[in-house]
Amino acid sequence: MDDCRVHGLKHDSVLKGQEALLEWCKQKTTGYKDVRVINMTDSWRDGLAFCALIHKFRPDLINFDDLTKDDPQKNVSLAFTAAEELGIPALLDVGDVVDTIPDELAMLTYVSQFYHRFKDQDTEHDNHPETKKKLRYMLDILCDEESRRKLNF
Repeated sequence: MDDCRVHGLKHDSVLKGQEALLEWCKQKTTGYKDVRVINMTDSWRDGLAFCALIHKFRPDLINFDDLTKDDPQKNVSLAFTAAEELGIPALLDVGDVVDTIPDELAMLTYVSQFYHRFKDQDTEHDNHPETKKKLRYMLDILCDEESRRKLNF
């Protein structure tokens, strides 16, 4: 995998893209009760991170204050339904997230769709302009169709 190149970049640059996606998720979900995004697997199992991410940009779709971490099936189902309303196809089943540790690559693929859906709704105060530019560049590399195919992603 060390020899894998994406648009002339080595694999470790793609990892930076994954880290950038994780950082974007952290930034967008900061301040939401019971949400702590620290990875692309366990952090999403109770559904609250998905709901917080959607609520950040479309509070009309999810009433976050009504949610509890004690009902992950409901939370994930609600988030997936709201995501479909936003044009984000369901790549995962509720059980893929709730019943087991989610597959990291599947989660990266799914969550990257949220980034692409909402990236233009970022406000200038969310990120320093230079950081925002770098973050978009890395995520665009990560999410490029040809790149995903090369990485079996």
